[in-house]
Amino acid sequence: VRRQHEKELYKTLIHVDNTSLDILKSKKIPQDNTTGVKGVYLIHGKYTAKIVFQKKAYYLGTYDNIEDAKQARREAEALLFENTVTFYEKWEQRANTDPDWAVAHPIQIHVTRGRDKELHVTFLPELEKAEGQ
Repeated sequence: VRRQHEKELYKTLIHVDNTSLDILKSKKIPQDNTTGVKGVYLIHGKYTAKIVFQKKAYYLGTYDNIEDAKQARREAEALLFENTVTFYEKWEQRANTDPDWAVAHPIQIHVTRGRDKELHVTFLPELEKAEGQ
């Protein structure tokens, strides 16, 4: 029953490149969360922050206090979640006016870590360049 429910739910949610936009927009904190902050966990007296995107977990660091861990999580959410939603909305506007373009230019999201250990995100297609063509 649970698998069937998940299949049906998958059909109703908007998915882009292995990511549910509806879940990205959600601010709901899981019931088993003990810190009150999504993606922040208390482990051995320290706060660990992580974020999951495209079914991959990204470790954001271990902090002595919860405020630093919250800030790391907030920054990662802005980079990954908010930017993805914004990109999708721009892509969708173009796709609604030109469905053939949308088929030829599906959304691709690539997340990498630089030498500085910071997360970097690339969104394709490049919408600004595509509009000038």
